[in-house]
Amino acid sequence: METDYRLTIDKLEVTYKATEETRAFISGIDTITDNQQTFILQRINNKKGTYKHYFIVQYATGYNGVIGWSYETLGTLYFGSYNQNRQHFYFEFENKAHYTDGFAYACLHYITSYIGLEYYQVSKLDLAWDCNRDVVKQIYRICKNDTITLEGEAMQYDVVMNGKKISLTDNSPILWVCNGRRENPIKNKGIVLHNRKRSISMRGYNKGDEIKASNKDYIQGSWEGRNMYRLEVSFSNASEINKVLTDICHTANKSVYTELLLSNMNNPKFLYLLYFQALENLIYVTTSKHRKKEKLNIVFFALNSLEMKAKLLKKGRIKSIC
Repeated sequence: METDYRLTIDKLEVTYKATEETRAFISGIDTITDNQQTFILQRINNKKGTYKHYFIVQYATGYNGVIGWSYETLGTLYFGSYNQNRQHFYFEFENKAHYTDGFAYACLHYITSYIGLEYYQVSKLDLAWDCNRDVVKQIYRICKNDTITLEGEAMQYDVVMNGKKISLTDNSPILWVCNGRRENPIKNKGIVLHNRKRSISMRGYNKGDEIKASNKDYIQGSWEGRNMYRLEVSFSNASEINKVLTDICHTANKSVYTELLLSNMNNPKFLYLLYFQALENLIYVTTSKHRKKEKLNIVFFALNSLEMKAKLLKKGRIKSIC
């Protein structure tokens, strides 16, 4: 089986600034659209929400002379938080928008400009790395051991999380959790880990099983019929995103939004830089080679061990690894 993987944006919240005049205007109306009705902002009642104002944002996807425009949901715009640290406008994309051809991203730029919002920063972000091999279980095995045997040779390694070596004798900070449904609560097992501030986290699970139990068939795309295991890195605030940007030599959050969207549509290089730097800040593997410590990406360490295992099993050289 060939190894396939991809990296996509799975969640994105963007922060906008507005003048007091714009804030007062949007606060006092229920619907906003342009002259051609290419988009609609419709106020909704969210009693459980923590903001005073919520709007569903829809964009036009086609026009029919009989029924008029057809619309897709782009996301939700909200503002008026009771939290003094959240006093701007915030927009969160509908999940499906990240798995389209990118037209939705261009629509948001037009809509926010039309209603008078000014881009400020990316404030929340989830990046999802999908693979057709079960790297989730392999990473858990790696964190529970300190030696891996390949072709009869034992290789020792250490797993470092939040700058500290994980001890095999202590309770591991890596959680092995179950997230099944009521009829089978332990079916979908996965891993969860986070930094000390819980501002960045990684979650690994069987995405294929989740898709079967939901209406998110659009996520599969060309992956239909194959296994899908997901390693998801989440940034819960702009400060954490800025730290990682500094590590990869990007100092301006202003440019992040454009680079994220272009990367998600075309060349994912920027996404990979951001994803793996964030992951390295959270967890990595070290091995001793010629008495020199070598730092390794835990995802590809797990992936390489799985690929080596498959080759050796095919040759009948081994029965198991780890």
